[in-house]
Amino acid sequence: MPSFRSSSSPCLELFIKCVPRKPGSKVARLESPWVETTKEFLTCLRVDFDTIWETEQAFVDAIGALVASGRLPCLPHFAVGAGDVVPSCRFARPVAVWMLPEGAGVWADRADPRCDPKFIALFASVQAGLARACSLIGSSPLGPSLRRYFRNPLSRRWVSTLPNEEQFPLLSDYAEVVCKEENHAMMAMRSAIPHVIGATLESCNTILNAMLDRANEIIADPAHSPLPTDPNALAATLRSLVDPVAMGMEGDVDALDYIRDQAVSCASTMKSFPTQNRQRGRIAHETSGINSLEDRQAMGARYSAAARRKKNRDLIDKAYRAALVRGERPDNILLCRETKLTRQTIARYLPVIKRNIDAEDVETIKLTLDPSI
Repeated sequence: MPSFRSSSSPCLELFIKCVPRKPGSKVARLESPWVETTKEFLTCLRVDFDTIWETEQAFVDAIGALVASGRLPCLPHFAVGAGDVVPSCRFARPVAVWMLPEGAGVWADRADPRCDPKFIALFASVQAGLARACSLIGSSPLGPSLRRYFRNPLSRRWVSTLPNEEQFPLLSDYAEVVCKEENHAMMAMRSAIPHVIGATLESCNTILNAMLDRANEIIADPAHSPLPTDPNALAATLRSLVDPVAMGMEGDVDALDYIRDQAVSCASTMKSFPTQNRQRGRIAHETSGINSLEDRQAMGARYSAAARRKKNRDLIDKAYRAALVRGERPDNILLCRETKLTRQTIARYLPVIKRNIDAEDVETIKLTLDPSI
């Protein structure tokens, strides 16, 4: 492994820039076995492995097969493993790291106005997608992490390899690939649940949809902020808040717990992806017996349109009630500002909403906005 002082490797040069200057000596940190990247930016997408390989090239070849199959956008920029752990094997429990190009990292300092939580969530979701794609060759079952502390590829204590020094995709480029992988994973999960717990697809999918909706409501609810950004920590938090009993669900406790685990895992890793990706397979139990692709797509389009109409009605209804409680006049301009919907959409739903709400008293309206009153 060449010294970083004289190396002309673009990967190592970029990695050195990811290590903060303070506190202490940057040179000393770059010569230590473990290193921590800067906390102001998220620049390194990491995947941990529990496997042991005969050589580092055998590991690279396995990842190369995933790249060739379209599951990964490119080879990692470096991989670091422990050597001589097992006789005849010199690359144990490696960590693979994909680096974002210089200047393309994600701001992670929440005190900085340039920090956008959506990009942090996207970074975490991309990392989750990379880990899921690598599960075929033994990525850690503990899942992805936003930890910035890992083996130093410059240290002579480890065995390191630099399989990719040419391709440096942007975060959006990674997302395009792992987003597809997440879609396949979502469909596979929905299909697998009935076989695992011995129930019908319809009952499992209905329960899973309800739990996913509840998890997404919790993520969107300011009352639960701030939620962890790490997918594992977020899943653990959601698991304690998504309660099947409180949701009125009945059935085998172990089966409900299993579905809940799948739901919170999905919600924690896919919350930053577009809605159509998160909703993949919601009516799989209704389309499972339909062979025509056109008919399945038509049914999906009708479901999406109905869900969109309900979401718009709920937004307008909530904004209208909140305005009445504040003593304001809920006209079209105010509702457009509060809901971010167009005036045409407001006009389409407002007459019916107004008639329903005008028949209620103020105390009832307050109760619908805050059930704890």
